[in-house]
Amino acid sequence: MHDFRKLVVWQKASASIGLNLAEGGGKKTDLDHANYVQRAIGSSCEVEYAILLCRDLGYLTEAKHDPLQLRVVEIRKMLLALADRLRGT
Repeated sequence: MHDFRKLVVWQKASASIGLNLAEGGGKKTDLDHANYVQRAIGSSCEVEYAILLCRDLGYLTEAKHDPLQLRVVEIRKMLLALADRLRGT
């Protein structure tokens, strides 16, 4: 089994979620903030694909992949709810 932590792709995408949220928090309007939350949502999709790729390449077992994938989906749901709230929808 390879060490998936050495793969930079998923690490960059994961960091991008938090970085976009931090940058969006500094914006003047809720709509501007929501745009950065939307970018974080896109990054969560990248993370989900990266861990799927890690599984397919043998860096992650199914047993390690599944909980990670569930976490990413949970985070995405929270981000979607935040974006909706910021947009007033």
